[in-house]
Amino acid sequence: MSDQQQAPAQQQGNDAQAAAAQQQATAQQQDGAKPAGKTIGEGGAPQAQQDPGKGAPAADWATLRSDWAGGDEATSKVLDRYSDGKAFVKAHKELVDKLASGELKTAKKLPENPTPEQIADYRKANGIPEKPDGYDIQFPVGFTPDEATKATLEEYRAFAHANHIPPNLVKGQVNWYLAAQQKAAETRLVQDDKDQSDGAELLRKDWGHEFGRNIQTVQALFEGNEELFGAIMGARGADGKKLGNNPDVLRFLVNIGVNANPSIREYAGDGSVTPASAAERIKEIEDLRTKDWSKYRSPAIQEEYSRLLSYMEARGQKVA
Repeated sequence: MSDQQQAPAQQQGNDAQAAAAQQQATAQQQDGAKPAGKTIGEGGAPQAQQDPGKGAPAADWATLRSDWAGGDEATSKVLDRYSDGKAFVKAHKELVDKLASGELKTAKKLPENPTPEQIADYRKANGIPEKPDGYDIQFPVGFTPDEATKATLEEYRAFAHANHIPPNLVKGQVNWYLAAQQKAAETRLVQDDKDQSDGAELLRKDWGHEFGRNIQTVQALFEGNEELFGAIMGARGADGKKLGNNPDVLRFLVNIGVNANPSIREYAGDGSVTPASAAERIKEIEDLRTKDWSKYRSPAIQEEYSRLLSYMEARGQKVA
């Protein structure tokens, strides 16, 4: 076939291919198919897709709480405890970790009217001691409990055991109680020092140079009964003040002492005379009978001797 004869035939083929391509494109469009686009080399690469996590505004925590709660008030209150979503996620993870590790255990409840065996099993499962004295109670450093505090703690041990209170709760409650007791004791000591200072200053202004003599008069009332003296001086009035630091109480005792034994104030003025020193001086004077009779019979020595004997008699002291 000549070249002239081939040209019409080739042209007819090209026309047929173009018609077929056009027909296919028309069919794709009619079927909703996307027409063929350009290749990458032809500049047909799609634009970079936008990261949905960037650029778009994130929902605020209030909106998220509302969405997550879904109208449930109880859930909303739980979510309100957290400052933001990160805090909620962190708390949730910690809870999941505790559950997985077994740290959080669901305690079984005792049935009504439990048997001794059920009580024993319950206590064992919750680490509760078999007896009240099994609770370990530690006192703070520097704190010495008095008898009243010890008795209170023994009563609490019995109460905690009867009510199946776990040791960790008992420890926490006792620590709080002891800390409160220690703080109260420290506060009381500070107040006692202030009461003593203020009371002494007031009485020194009131009694003047008679201060020491009056204090000795109070002490002389209780000579031979130091335990009663300590109990009265250390007792507290309704205002919490020790009676020994209360000026009104001390004035009252001075009056009793003076009225009961006027001679009690003899030789008690400056505190230089005590029952021991008085007994020694009495012996010295009595020795003068054989050593220096004239001096012994002098009015001054006899007056001193009489006052010393009265001093000792007022205190119930015997003179050999």
